[in-house]
Amino acid sequence: MADADKYKLINPYLLEDTDGIQFKMELFRSHFANFEQCANSIKIKVEEANHSGLKQNIKVFHLQEIYQSHCDIAAEIYLKGKLKMPSTYRQKIINIMKPIMPITEHDFNQLILGIEDNPQQFKNKSLSKFKADLAKNEMLI
Repeated sequence: MADADKYKLINPYLLEDTDGIQFKMELFRSHFANFEQCANSIKIKVEEANHSGLKQNIKVFHLQEIYQSHCDIAAEIYLKGKLKMPSTYRQKIINIMKPIMPITEHDFNQLILGIEDNPQQFKNKSLSKFKADLAKNEMLI
């Protein structure tokens, strides 16, 4: 327990400040024959952000290695980002949904893109911080 206190180790799922860790992806190529090749070309980076003191957390909990196993999700976000959905497309989807249920930009991100963009809800959905960071980096949300 002394090491946990000394290094301020916190279970990643219990972090209140979601800005303390930042997820990024690096690609080793830009053209792919298939989805699997895209996923295999991605390296996930987990970085301490905003001087949060969570660098030791990243190391001790092997977050880099754990999140590397989610390259398929990163590839999906990367490829959706390449679609560069114009705002007119987003608006058209929102308008189509109106008779069923009025949706907001937040709802669009959740329903259509599968990305939770509300930091207060990150703890309620698996990989939501990971997905949101990558989507922001790809200018998808």
